[in-house]
Amino acid sequence: MLIILLFLSEFLIGSIAFVFRGGLKRTLANELRFGIEEHYNATDRGSIIAPSVAAIWDNVQMSFECCGVSSYEDWYDIKSWSGKRWVPESCCRPIYENRGILIEGSGDSVLRVDCGRSENPTLWWDKGCAQSLQTWLTDKLDVIGVVGLGIAFAQLFGLITSMLLFCTVKHKKDSDTYKSYSPSIDPQTRPSSWED
Repeated sequence: MLIILLFLSEFLIGSIAFVFRGGLKRTLANELRFGIEEHYNATDRGSIIAPSVAAIWDNVQMSFECCGVSSYEDWYDIKSWSGKRWVPESCCRPIYENRGILIEGSGDSVLRVDCGRSENPTLWWDKGCAQSLQTWLTDKLDVIGVVGLGIAFAQLFGLITSMLLFCTVKHKKDSDTYKSYSPSIDPQTRPSSWED
């Protein structure tokens, strides 16, 4: 019964996710924006086991070369830098990034510009991470589908095997050739018969 319930619940969750996929995308985007606005703290890096929201966002933005959920404007006026039009350093393009510092000029007139706080959108990635993540998931859909089908077939095999075992035991119990071995009868003291 447990395998049947697990199989049905997975099927139900998959069907609901498929039917409401448009709403799920919007909800996910809204939740990601809320996480940026309320929980991003550039100084809190967390740990290896439990990274902070800032560490996760920085890793995603550097890996996918994106900025924000839909664009870099998602970072404007968040709780960490209220009233500012800043972005994290992970939004900076590599050609402008030297640990977050852009060095312009030469000689005595070297100007150090903090890329994320420069308020210059040409220095930042212009595409949002939601689109990049969706493209990545679409590319990996073959692998996800194969893994999902493998799990489904393993569960189906377990379900069929358990049902065959259940039916075989029930059939043997109901048949005339089934012998009941009672633990109250000691096999040493019981007289042997030709039926044994």
